[in-house]
Amino acid sequence: MGDPSIEVTEDMEEASSQKRTEAMEALSSGELEKAIALFTEAIEQNPRSALLHAKRASVYIKAKRPVAAIRDCSKAIDLNKDNATAYKWRGRAHRLLGHWEEASHDLQMACRLDYDDQANEWLKEVTPNATKLAEHNRKYERKREERELKVKTERIRKAREAQAKARQVSSQPQIEKHKPERLYIQFYLF
Repeated sequence: MGDPSIEVTEDMEEASSQKRTEAMEALSSGELEKAIALFTEAIEQNPRSALLHAKRASVYIKAKRPVAAIRDCSKAIDLNKDNATAYKWRGRAHRLLGHWEEASHDLQMACRLDYDDQANEWLKEVTPNATKLAEHNRKYERKREERELKVKTERIRKAREAQAKARQVSSQPQIEKHKPERLYIQFYLF
């Protein structure tokens, strides 16, 4: 995608801007694959531009490629933590994949950073499912903890019973039990 460690020159920024403009024109004419390719070229010229990654992610969403959109948005967020557009599109991609909690988190963050009516609408769409899923996960976690506690309590009870039995056995005087000696009588034949 471009080496983020390189120093971006003015010529590179200008070439990136030109490619971005071409990509936006391709997008407006409905040529999604061409727009993606042009945004990729723009990113190669300016790999530290969070905006370019977020824009390409929006095209990936329109092209029904949410996993690629999530990857681009995550890169944009790594470059700029306050990029509301990246959170918005990553939230949308998570929503398309059915990742309700992640979608809700990202869309909330997008609205917190820079309120957007569309992001808020998407947030209202995912919130009921995210809430149900969160409640289900809490219930599952609580039941798992209860089972673990029950197993632990049973193990402690058995250990205490064994310990008490051992104490009781050790405190009783040892009575030797003698087996009757067998007398062997030899009969001699005369």
